[in-house]
Amino acid sequence: MNWLQVPALVLAATLAACAKDQPRSISGTWTAHAESKLKDCPGCEYWAGLDLFENKQGVVTGVISQVGSGRFDLTSDGQYVLGARRSDSITFVLQPCGSRGEPVVNRFTGHISPRGDTLRGEIVWSLRTDSLHMPLTFIRGPIQDTLMVHSFEWLARGCYAAA
Repeated sequence: MNWLQVPALVLAATLAACAKDQPRSISGTWTAHAESKLKDCPGCEYWAGLDLFENKQGVVTGVISQVGSGRFDLTSDGQYVLGARRSDSITFVLQPCGSRGEPVVNRFTGHISPRGDTLRGEIVWSLRTDSLHMPLTFIRGPIQDTLMVHSFEWLARGCYAAA
């Protein structure tokens, strides 16, 4: 090895070490499925799809589509997502397009896996007198559920028409 190659190898090793510390972007599509362990909702199931974009400052925007079955039947629903990411932590709120500035209390709080392939956390829906908490794991992958896709389309049409 000649002396000119040593600085290049040191620079390459430094960049590789720094790249390992940089968390992977969460931009892209994610899916989740959960069966409720809640005593108030035995047998309930929940499916969700996320389409997220993260900018360089860690601001996260996108949409979520949710499909549910059971006592708290969500049927099919699409909402906007707005939140922030700091290191491996992520928090975002779920905002329906027709909320007209009403306070938003539905949210997801969680952590991104070191490999960037899962988002683990809890989704919280506020009900009139209580709240429903559900542990949830989103996995990076395509959204193939037809009801979820229709919810995204409805959200785009409905909110565009309202603007």
